[in-house]
Amino acid sequence: MSDFLLGLLIGLLIGLASAILWHVLYKRILVMKAEDGSREYINGKFYYIVEEGEHRDDDIQEFIIRVKMEKRWIPHFCSMLKYIEKLGKLGCSRKVAIFADGDGDFHPKFNFNIEFKEVPPVKEENGDRLYDAG
Repeated sequence: MSDFLLGLLIGLLIGLASAILWHVLYKRILVMKAEDGSREYINGKFYYIVEEGEHRDDDIQEFIIRVKMEKRWIPHFCSMLKYIEKLGKLGCSRKVAIFADGDGDFHPKFNFNIEFKEVPPVKEENGDRLYDAG
């Protein structure tokens, strides 16, 4: 019986050591990939960056949105759009928002070169809205 327990203990130690080694090597591979730009680390997780041109389907449409807004809001608005683009490349889901200071000086005007049907938000609370195509 003691030989059996010794064998079991040795097997468990080998399994534990290989799991630790795999974990260390796996993390090292992820860090190396993150440094070369193929993965990105956000909130404690690594995400693959999808190459431009890769799409889940052919249901892609290009359109133009013309925007007029106060100059001080432009960097914030454009930074939000760049972050949305980045999330799409990473395949990462997050809520993204901008504070629409309508009683202040945030009064943007949008013109679209396509027709679309306005859809209701999936969630609305105290005037805060969440839109999601699901």
